[in-house]
Amino acid sequence: MNMPSVFQRPSKAFALTLLVLGGLLCLYGYEFLQPTIQIDDAYISYRYAQNLVDGHGLVYNVGERVEGYTNLLWTLLVAGGVAFGGSASLVGHWLGFVSGVFLLLATFFYSRCLLPREMQWLALGAPILLYASNSFAAWTISGLETPLFAAFVTAAMVAFVVGRIGWVLAFCVLASLTRPEGALLAALLLGIDWLAQLIALRPRRLTELLRLSLPCLAYALFIAGLTAFRVIYYGDALPNTFYAKTGGIPLNYGPAYLYRFLIDGAIFLLVPALVALRCRAYRMGFAFFVLIALYLIVVGGDVFSHGRFLLPVLPILIAGALLGIAELSKASNKVGLVAALVLPAFVLCSLYSLWPRNTDFSSTLEVTSAFPLSAKRESVKVPSLPLSEPFFEAQVAKLRQLDPPAKLIAAIGIGQMGYFGREMTIIDLVGLTDRHIARSAEQIEGSLMIPGHQKSDANYVLSRRPDVIYIPKLGEAALIPTLLSLHRDPRLSEEYQWDDDLAAYVRRPELRRVP
Repeated sequence: MNMPSVFQRPSKAFALTLLVLGGLLCLYGYEFLQPTIQIDDAYISYRYAQNLVDGHGLVYNVGERVEGYTNLLWTLLVAGGVAFGGSASLVGHWLGFVSGVFLLLATFFYSRCLLPREMQWLALGAPILLYASNSFAAWTISGLETPLFAAFVTAAMVAFVVGRIGWVLAFCVLASLTRPEGALLAALLLGIDWLAQLIALRPRRLTELLRLSLPCLAYALFIAGLTAFRVIYYGDALPNTFYAKTGGIPLNYGPAYLYRFLIDGAIFLLVPALVALRCRAYRMGFAFFVLIALYLIVVGGDVFSHGRFLLPVLPILIAGALLGIAELSKASNKVGLVAALVLPAFVLCSLYSLWPRNTDFSSTLEVTSAFPLSAKRESVKVPSLPLSEPFFEAQVAKLRQLDPPAKLIAAIGIGQMGYFGREMTIIDLVGLTDRHIARSAEQIEGSLMIPGHQKSDANYVLSRRPDVIYIPKLGEAALIPTLLSLHRDPRLSEEYQWDDDLAAYVRRPELRRVP
């Protein structure tokens, strides 16, 4: 008598899958046990989340409704964790871990559903390759929404390949709530599928047309609702960050950003991924990679290193490389074996190579002395400005000890400063959370243009008479527009004095005491 399938011994392939995935997730969990210093921008969302929990609304400054975040779902998830008693940074840390697990598993399933049945064992390499990448290591611990968005993108690709359009819609909605680029994903997956069905089926009745259009209509309704919320709550149809981050960036910044991502290992995946285009099911994924690349060229890339905006397409390149190797193996086992060498090449390049030198890594970083550990991997876990929570708590305490205590602060890095000084009003000098600066058209001759830091308005900032202005002395940091414009305004030296303890400009006491 045959036993029911539930009681049958698991196959060797299933056992191997559990062993590899389980071991990888255990390694990932071990690496994640100790929270690290998170990127300062994460604390912008944390302040929004904390203010929401405290009853002030989804705002950065109490009483000012400005949408200075680009990660609504992430901010709400953090707020949920804070409401249950967790600290925002700890909630963000473990949300990053869960998102990373989701992303690793989604990458495995995406690769598996693309590969032919006899080659599906290759999919076990997909999460390993992703885990070895510097982008994954950097952004799962950052406190930002990047791994969650990447997981939704990859899950949407899985649903598209297996023909589950309802799940495609759901993941596109979740991705759009997490990052604005989710709209590009929906336009591609839902829009192209809709057009293909219209061409193939040619509906002649309105009911047939509506049935085919239902996923697109549902997404359009979602976008309409989200836009209505923005207009009613914030007074703008687009996030304030859109105005703060667009315009003025040289066109070569975007290609340079894409280049630095590719030479950190991903370039080895590109050739077999191009071979994978022979498989129709993969073409939509590769089209999304191209769409994101074009988008980054237009917007000028990102101020942060290690491919933050490209992590969502890395699983697509990995799956494409595995599929390309499988396709080449059909023609010749030797050719497939040679093509498979790109996989260890990707890992070795990502973990150990500093060639060529114009990468996101310091030229002084020594990788050979760290072998078999990876100095590159360890370096990406440390933010470019590794300032801890105790440091900023101490800084805020000093601001409260001023006579009178500081109430209005102007700063470029507004994350932790604003989070720990929640009773203070913060002027964001680059406009992410400031409507006026975000829309400024001020041009500063001789300034260095950096994505997301190109806006400035010194006259507006100084007219508000902040108690403290957190900018470095001239020449001690990148000469971005807001820094140059403030230093060129005579009111800075007339009304402010440098404070070595705060490393900031403090409004002169006699002026601060004037009502």
